[in-house]
Amino acid sequence: MPATWLPGKAGEKGLRTFTQALLALNSCPHALKVERARADAIVAEMRKDAKQPRPAEPEPQPQARRRVCRSGGSGGCSSMCGLVWFPEVNACVHEDAGVMAKAFLPPVKKQDEMIERMVDLAGIARKDGMMALEGQETPDKFFEKGLQMLVDGADESKLTDQLNREIKAMKARHENSTGVFQAWVDLAPAMGMIGTLIGLVAMLGNMADPKAIGPAMAVALLTTLYGAMIANCIFMPIVTKLEGYSAHETLYREMVVMGLKFISRGESPRNITDQLVANLPPKMQAQLEEAA
Repeated sequence: MPATWLPGKAGEKGLRTFTQALLALNSCPHALKVERARADAIVAEMRKDAKQPRPAEPEPQPQARRRVCRSGGSGGCSSMCGLVWFPEVNACVHEDAGVMAKAFLPPVKKQDEMIERMVDLAGIARKDGMMALEGQETPDKFFEKGLQMLVDGADESKLTDQLNREIKAMKARHENSTGVFQAWVDLAPAMGMIGTLIGLVAMLGNMADPKAIGPAMAVALLTTLYGAMIANCIFMPIVTKLEGYSAHETLYREMVVMGLKFISRGESPRNITDQLVANLPPKMQAQLEEAA
């Protein structure tokens, strides 16, 4: 039995009693003397250990706090509830902030510059072949990926399927992000009506004072006004701008796919220009014709 298990004088007394009980079974005087000396040595060692200071126990380290998205979504989990009530949510807040930034400062891609570059690449492909397109500058990564697929020898069907899948995925992301703000368009008036009902309950609870009925009614109706203003003056314009940006981006990518298909077929630059310009507004068509 280790000496550290027997604290203080009680441990010493117990050890001596235990030793004497064992020696009582042994009638040999010499054995009794030897065992008593051994017990005294153990007790002395116990006293020596008791005088030494014990090392301080390390303080428990605080556990790292996990950041969990409480909005309950993914992908389109970008919930405004995370932005308003749960400021510790990282991914959701960043995604919502990025979507709102696009509503006010959208990264609009210029379709006329894309058409001009597409026509230049078509001329290079007809003159020097598809391999000459490798390393050519492109306006964006989507254009670059499609052009690289042409250089790698992808046929028209494979090129179209791959790029159309990316367009479909992009549209799904845009719909999820727009749906967050569309939900608030529907939710804000409902919140305003709830505020009105609460104000009316408070007003009916104080009918004894006729002078307080008018101000209480005004406060109750103001919540409905606030809800309607927030929905129609803040969130509805954001939804409209995001939908317009998504439509512009979708048309841009569809024109890129169309132009790359024409290049893979080996059509003339003039024909490609006419096919792509047909997707633009009349004013922009006139500008491209004048530039040509």
